[in-house]
Amino acid sequence: MDNKTIFYLSIGAIILYVFFFGYKKESMTNISEENQKVVDALFDYITPETTFSDYIIFLTSIKNTNLNIIDNDVFSSLKALKKKDLLKKEDIISEMKLV
Repeated sequence: MDNKTIFYLSIGAIILYVFFFGYKKESMTNISEENQKVVDALFDYITPETTFSDYIIFLTSIKNTNLNIIDNDVFSSLKALKKKDLLKKEDIISEMKLV
């Protein structure tokens, strides 16, 4: 093989890698628009510095109607995942018992 062929194969491999692994988007299917807004808001709001009382006030301010996430254990697990940078929107959806 000549250098030109190796170059083109390398570029093709990089493009395939970026296409399959570089553009991961989280998708939320089969949930209502209202719940989708709650999930998005929670995902953005929860930080390692957020306290449980702030969390409850936030849930009240966004007019949350899902009682499954108004729990200290749920909050602690979501916060721990966020602290480790492992929190996904699917985690929030599963805690909300929507799936």
